[in-house]
Order: sequence, then C-alpha cells, then structure tokens
Amino acid sequence: MNTFRLPVGWQRLVNGNLGGTLDSSYWSKYDQLVQGCLATGAYCIIDIHNYARWNGNIIGQSSGAVTDSDFSSLWSQIATKYAGQSKVIFGLMNEPHDVPDITVWAASVQAAVTAIRQAGATSQLILMPGNNWTSAQTFVSNGSADALSKVTNPDGSIDNLIFDVHKYLDSDNSGTHTECVTDNVSDTFAPLAQWLRCHGRKAILTESGGGNVQSCVTYFCSQLDFIRANSDVFLGYTGWAAGSFDSTYTLTETPQNGQDTLLVKSCLYQSSGPISTTTTSTTTTTTSKTSTTSKTSTTTTKTSTSSTPSGSGTCSFGNPYADGYTAYLSPYYIAEVNAAIATQSSSTLKAKSAKVAQIPNFTWFDTADKVPTLGDYLSDAQTMQADGTKMLVQIVIYDLPDRDCHAKASNGEYHIAQNGVANYKAYIDAIKSYVVQYPDIRIVAVVEPDSLANLVTNMSDSHCANAHDAYLQCTTYVLQQLNQCNIWLYLDAGHAGWLGWQSNQDPAAQLFAQVYKSATPNRVRGLATNVANYNALHASTPDPITQGDPCVDELSYVQALGPRLSNYGFPAHFIIDQGRSGVQNIRQQWGDWCNIKGAGFGMRPTNVTPDSAIDAIVWVKPGGECDGTSDSSSPRYDSTCSLSDAKQPAPEAGTWFEAYFEDL
Repeated sequence: MNTFRLPVGWQRLVNGNLGGTLDSSYWSKYDQLVQGCLATGAYCIIDIHNYARWNGNIIGQSSGAVTDSDFSSLWSQIATKYAGQSKVIFGLMNEPHDVPDITVWAASVQAAVTAIRQAGATSQLILMPGNNWTSAQTFVSNGSADALSKVTNPDGSIDNLIFDVHKYLDSDNSGTHTECVTDNVSDTFAPLAQWLRCHGRKAILTESGGGNVQSCVTYFCSQLDFIRANSDVFLGYTGWAAGSFDSTYTLTETPQNGQDTLLVKSCLYQSSGPISTTTTSTTTTTTSKTSTTSKTSTTTTKTSTSSTPSGSGTCSFGNPYADGYTAYLSPYYIAEVNAAIATQSSSTLKAKSAKVAQIPNFTWFDTADKVPTLGDYLSDAQTMQADGTKMLVQIVIYDLPDRDCHAKASNGEYHIAQNGVANYKAYIDAIKSYVVQYPDIRIVAVVEPDSLANLVTNMSDSHCANAHDAYLQCTTYVLQQLNQCNIWLYLDAGHAGWLGWQSNQDPAAQLFAQVYKSATPNRVRGLATNVANYNALHASTPDPITQGDPCVDELSYVQALGPRLSNYGFPAHFIIDQGRSGVQNIRQQWGDWCNIKGAGFGMRPTNVTPDSAIDAIVWVKPGGECDGTSDSSSPRYDSTCSLSDAKQPAPEAGTWFEAYFEDL
C-alpha cells in the first residue's frame, strides 16, 4: 500500500472566493494532511472534489460563471506549493458529469495542466478525468478519451498525463449498495485496456469499492486481478473509502478496532509487493476519503511515475504497419514463383513473375509440419534488422480441426473426433515457441480464415453446428497463447458479400466481441476482410451481383461493421486483402470464390488507406496458390470450383496453379 487520495472542496481552499488565493488558515490544515501522507513515504493524490463545478456552474461552460482562468489559478497555486514534491500527484477534478461539451472540458483540463507545469511541477503525474462521472465503462464511447488525448504538456509531450477513471461494482454503478454484481472486466476494463494499448496511453482507477461482503470479495478481487495483470496500461487503483467513516458506512474501508475490513484484507492489501513491467512498477491501491481536519488510517497504493509507452522496450499496440516497418518477403512464395519461372518460356512473363515475387504477402501455416519454418523466417528477419531496418513478418494461422466447415476444398489435417482440439493446441504452442524466441520481430497474424464467419451464417450445416464449440475453444486458445508484445492478431471476418448483409452485421459483431472478451488481455488488433477473396476495396460502379447487399465493396463493409464492433467492445481496426481484386464485374454470383478467371492482381500493399480504421491494404492470399480442385473425384472437391467463372482444370487447394498464376 503506497498511496493516499485526499479529497478536498475547492470552495474551502479559497474560502469561497472564486479565483482567489489559497486561504492560509484552511490551507494549513489541508497541507498538514498532505505532509502527514508524505511523511509515510507514500504517494499523495490531491483531489479537488467538485464534479467540474463551482456552486453548480460548470467550469468553462456556464456562460462564463466559472472560467478556465479560475480553475488554472487554483492549480497554479497548489502546484507552486508542491513543485518539489515528486510524490504529490495532481488529481485535477473528481467525477465531472453532465458536461455539455467534452471538447470544451478538455480545454479546461489543458489550462490546468499548463498551469501546473508552468508553476514548476514539471514531472509529477497529472490525473485527467472525463465525463459521466469519469466512468471507465463509457470513457471511450462518450468521447472523453479522444478529447483528453489532445491535452499535452507545454513542450508538446504527454509524459505523465494519465487518464483518471472510476467504476463501482453494484447493480447501478452508484457505489451505494452493499452487494456487488460484476467484476467489470468484459464490458469495461478489457475494452478500455485495448484502447489504451492501441493509443499508447495509461489510466489509473482512482475510485472503486464495495461492501464488506462475500459478493464484493469475489467481484472486487477479480476486477483488481485484471488491473494488475494489465499493468502496462493501468498504473494501479485506489479503493473508496476510508478516513472519517464509521462502521455503518456501506463502503467503509476504515479499520475497525485495529483490524482491516474484509475487502481491504481480501483484495486491496497485497503482501507480495510491486508488480514489475517493462515501463512501470505497479502495486495495488486503495483510496482515502477524509475531511481535511481528520487524520486517516486509509490504505492506498500507487505506481511509480513513468512516461507514456513509446519506442523500444514497450508493449505498443498501434497500427503494426506504421512506424516505418518493412514487410518480410515470404521465402516459401519466392521459391514457388522461381520454380514457375523456370518452366515459363516467355521472357515477358518471366519478368512479370519476378516482380510479383517481390510484393509482400502472407505465409500460410496450414499444416503443422510447416511451423518450424516460422523459426527460420523470424531468424532471417532478425538478421535483416542488423542494419536498422525494422522488419514485419506476416503469417496466416490456418489449421482448425474440421476447418472451413461449409466447404470441402480446404478441409485440413485435424478432425474434432480424432483428438483435433488437442492437436490444434499443440500446433499453436509450436507457433508460440517461435514468437517468444524472437521478441524483436514484429509479427502480424490473420487468425483462421472462414471459421468464425461460418458460425454466423452456416449453423444450419451440421458440419458447422458440430464444429461450433471447438472453433470457439480453439480460437480462444490462440488469443490466450499468442499474446506477446511482438504479435498483432486480426480475426478473419469474411467479406462484404458474406457478413456485409444487413441481417448478418450485428450477429457477426456480437460473435467477434464474444471471442475477443473470452481471453483478456489479448493482442487482437481487429479484423481481416476479403481474405483469399476477390472484392474491390472501393467499387466505382457496384457489381450487379451485389444487388440487395448494402455493402457493395470492402470499404462499405468495414464502415458498416466498425460502429457495431465498437458498440460491443471490439477494436474496430481492419486489414483488407486486395491480392486478387484487380478486375471486377467478372463473377456470376456474389458468393463465387474459387479460382475466378481474369481476376488480376490487385492494389499493391500499403498503409495509405481511405479510412483511418483500415490499418493497411495487404495481400493475404499468395497469387498462384489454388483455391480448390475442379476434379470431381477428389475427396476435397467443391462444386464451386467447377462453375463457369472458375479457372479449370484446377489442382488441389494450396498447391501451385501455374495457369491461374499466369491468368492473374
């Protein structure tokens, strides 16, 4: 326990004189409390407990009744007093609520931050609260996160500017009931942790708590376990409340007869000490609420100060295709193309083929025996980094038992009835061993094409119904095991002609969110669309086959799906496969997917995209590798591969199809 939160009323500090100087008499009492806190060696949070108001008027938003200048004047004076105290933390305001304009509130916060730094307190933590009682659950959705992200120190940095969030565990999130009903993980802290990682920010939970009953021990401990497990983005937590409260207060944490309360000793007190991470040292926290005239016996903790994650040695989680990374060229694909070139007679074709081999695409690990080559590729990429080049290796995880349950062409090596789930977990464990071995190599992985999408639309197929539980179990295992800082996961999300239909969008978003929340923390960045398919990124003229579908191309698909994903707590970021989307209006049906004749290679990979939600345009499917055989006698034959728009004769799925490569 190493932090106390010390609430105080603004009016009391200035003796009711808005914009005035600190009242010497009352300030001396409050400072005595702060000095007592500092004397213990603890961190001390100064908390202005005014809900973004002075006598009911909102700072900066009540027709000038309370100005940013009034607010910044207060903080300038306080910061001047404690500029030399590294363990004083400035909690700008307790629980703003019903603030009409969050961007105006962010400007008020900016004024206070600037005043604090200009007063000489240049390195202490500053805690920035959002709207809606600074609820952790709505911190992102109500715009607080985005608005406060624009607040900076005078030098333009965001060092030690921390988001301040609150969340209770009772039935109405009020913190007024004895019993707890939730641990707030799946619907609040997991999505918030994801957002913080994606944006390189940190938060602290400065108010939370419950009654001293078993339900709160269960849920509160679970909540704090999650906070501690995600210490890369959560600095810690403080529990409400101790100080001048007797045993009748519903949420009391004040020791009774020299004994800690049930919740304190069960959840808040951590005898094991700090939790170390690469960027911060985190321990548990509880909050102290007290009047400024009473000594408290509260227990609180706080992390050591640290800068916002950036650069090497941190667990970044923004767009993996940003920051100047070079995509690794697949040796497997280069070998395939080189073998093809050796059989080609046309010098023009040879030259074109060689150029295609130099365009980065994904390496598919569609059987377990290919996994050891991942180690070779990562080792090779690490060697390439010796000159300062930053390498990114792109892979596809594709070996579910009874995979692609609604088609036959891509049936894999594992079967659920034949120990398939256990075999798949061993396959993932093998991939993990190489990911862990090369922590300096950035990896982007597309997870199981066509799997989850089938669970949305094809449950009437007995093969998919039988595979449902195994698919979910195995995908969750991927998320649990491949959660290292050097890997970014994109779950496969079909394409516009599959899940883009109005009736499919919401069920799809719900399923993706369900899987995402089944394994937290995880490294799911978002979704991959159009994998191994042929849709355009943006169709200038909708293909007639799309009639009735509101999503006529992949851009309209991700723009329709993105808000639904966000509503369910899933990160709405995308990569879009355009490897074989060069020519449109050539399919007979929207759902035709097999070796489409004349498709052509598509838009080259790039991180310059038409929508900020799209991380990159990529080539996931290696052009020239067959979608499926047209041989009706094959066990893996799918009739789609014999349609009039499919190139024929075609070999087995995944094998080289030279005629089709030349067609592309």
